Amino acid sequence: MIAARAPDPVQDVEMREQLRAITTAIQTELTPHQREVLAALVLAEVPIDVLAERLSTTRGALYKTLHDARRKLRAAIEEG
Repeated sequence: MIAARAPDPVQDVEMREQLRAITTAIQTELTPHQREVLAALVLAEVPIDVLAERLSTTRGALYKTLHDARRKLRAAIEEG
């Protein structure tokens, strides 16, 4: 039997701070379209072909939007 590990308070605080930074960056740094694509593809796990059809766009355009959104988030989090 594997013993349950007690939660590490320091890691818990760090994780909350990281999540807060990501949430803030999503709300402030991304365009509405980037937020929509990120939420659909990453959070809701909508297949890219389905989203492309829903938004009347191409897979390539969605990949570019997702790439740009991730780049913006990375930059914002590194600055913060």
